[in-house]
Amino acid sequence: MKKPLLLLFLSTLCILGYAQSMIQFNADRYKPCQAVILSYDPKVVTLIIKPQEDVTPFELYIDLKAVDGTLTEGFYTSDVEKDSSTNSMSSQPFFVRKYQGWGNAYRIYQTRKVNLYIQQFEEDYLVAGRVELETENPSMVEFLHYGAVKEERNEVTKIMVCDPDDYLNNQGNILWGEKTISTPYAFQQQTGEKQRICIINKLLFTDRELEYGVSFEFDSAHHLTSSGSFINDDPVNPFKATFFNDGEIEYPLSSKIDVKYNRKKNEYVLNYQMELPDNQILKGSYKGRIPEGDF
Repeated sequence: MKKPLLLLFLSTLCILGYAQSMIQFNADRYKPCQAVILSYDPKVVTLIIKPQEDVTPFELYIDLKAVDGTLTEGFYTSDVEKDSSTNSMSSQPFFVRKYQGWGNAYRIYQTRKVNLYIQQFEEDYLVAGRVELETENPSMVEFLHYGAVKEERNEVTKIMVCDPDDYLNNQGNILWGEKTISTPYAFQQQTGEKQRICIINKLLFTDRELEYGVSFEFDSAHHLTSSGSFINDDPVNPFKATFFNDGEIEYPLSSKIDVKYNRKKNEYVLNYQMELPDNQILKGSYKGRIPEGDF
């Protein structure tokens, strides 16, 4: 093993605490992690590194040149700032962060620097590396996996069906500083006794990432079909509020919401206000239907 490869491998072991399988995104560690491959072309294989959870919060994608759709041992590097890379990386890797509870919300980050080492041991692989993301604040993904690397075949697992009539006459806006953000879409989800409303700027995220949205989680579902005013720290009818701010989730210091429900039209009128940690005040309103479903 060449010296740079050994240093990379040892440093990764130190960073991740000598774990057999782990991935770290900034200060958050997940173990175990898994490495899988997608192969649509015998000359290219997509290596995916992600936490081994039922619902993963993120995934790292790296396209590598391959032989017969299998991983090739070696040391792979890429540095956008220096415009340099190994010829075994067929495209610039990217990182997908997912936001659970916000429908199909995701955010794609390109990478600035990549160091990846792959070595095969009989049927198992050692896959270790470090990736710096193209973000305003330095963000790092570090990972170590030793074990099987299975091929994953993507098939359709779910089809989302929306009724256009649910969104024909909806109106919604967020007033935040000097910004007026249109949020004409909403949906509600129920988990056990809890009911959650999300009001967002985009319903389908296939052509543009989610930018802004607010959510309200109630301990009981009956709040959504009764009119009333609620504050977050009410001991009788408490709720939790969040603000999706262009890729970051903020938790207000205080919040209140007025709910009016027209049962005949199945329409809601919501007016809300949040005090954010930076002392800014966010105000918003929504009028229209709030369909229920797994978005």
